[in-house]
Amino acid sequence: MTTHPTLPPVVDIETAATLLAEQAPITIIDVRSPAEFASAHIPGSYNVPLDRLPEHRAELRDTLRSPAILVCRSGQRARQAEQVLREADLTQVHVLDGGIAAWERAGKPLRRGRRRWGLERQVRGVAGTLVLAGALGGRARLAAADLPGRRDRRGARLLRYHRQLRHGACPGQAALQPHRAVRRARGRRPPGRRRLAPLP
Repeated sequence: MTTHPTLPPVVDIETAATLLAEQAPITIIDVRSPAEFASAHIPGSYNVPLDRLPEHRAELRDTLRSPAILVCRSGQRARQAEQVLREADLTQVHVLDGGIAAWERAGKPLRRGRRRWGLERQVRGVAGTLVLAGALGGRARLAAADLPGRRDRRGARLLRYHRQLRHGACPGQAALQPHRAVRRARGRRPPGRRRLAPLP
């Protein structure tokens, strides 16, 4: 007859590691999301996400014959899972103190897969992307709205410059006067100078 270990409601890391090393009759149930479980989990554990736990209560009640240690990232979801399972008349359920985070800090073995974002980080990433897209879209709309104004200002500057050239008010215009005298005397344009088209 198999003797089941007697465990407190909250199991510390060393006790859980010792039970696994001795292959004691216990079951490790990881209630994190599938992505978190695939990233890193305790060897030999089973993944039953917290949001799917109610639909598996009857199955767990019929199959669990040994104490079960519930695991999550820090212990909060495991305590919620404990309450769900106790409502289904499962009394031999316990919570791993500190969760996977404490297990990893203690240097205990983990089976690692491809690293994925957890649910919370996925939500934060999507929210950050939406905020960035909204900010970039707002800047693009402002630039598009200001484009006609920029064109008008550029045209006004060119018009003022041409008028200054015609009336001799442009800086350096005095240096052009000798060339105009030479042009009138010789009847030709000085080299290197192009005639400005008169404005209407």
